[in-house]
Amino acid sequence: MMKNAELILLNMKDKIPNDAIFAFKESLEKADDDKYQAMLLLNLKNPIIGLLLSLCIGIFGIDRFYKGDIGLGIAKLVIIFGAYLGSFSLGVFGGYDLKTSALIVIPILVMLAFIVALIWYVVDIFCVFFGIKKDNLRKIYAVLG
Repeated sequence: MMKNAELILLNMKDKIPNDAIFAFKESLEKADDDKYQAMLLLNLKNPIIGLLLSLCIGIFGIDRFYKGDIGLGIAKLVIIFGAYLGSFSLGVFGGYDLKTSALIVIPILVMLAFIVALIWYVVDIFCVFFGIKKDNLRKIYAVLG
């Protein structure tokens, strides 16, 4: 059984938080054979793929879709496309037929949407990477009981 625990730990150590490896190893050593089999069948997400998605196309929420946070992925998508549509409409219509107050408020709202999207993009680079590791650990402990 010890050999199985070492093999599973070696296989999963990059997919769980570093500070949980020692406790995970202890839990593995106490587990029985059927739990080993169940852990081999777990569908764990790769945090490196989540990180790459965050860096490359995370502004569109694809990283959140990969992680499983569908609602947050849709929210990111709505914010960035809302900002693009807002800036496009300002460029096309050039502010014609808008009241003076709208000429001030609409560009500010568009700029705020871009700023929110950019901040969210940068924060999610870390949140998605470490969040995937925590989600994987939760899945493992659900199997281990």
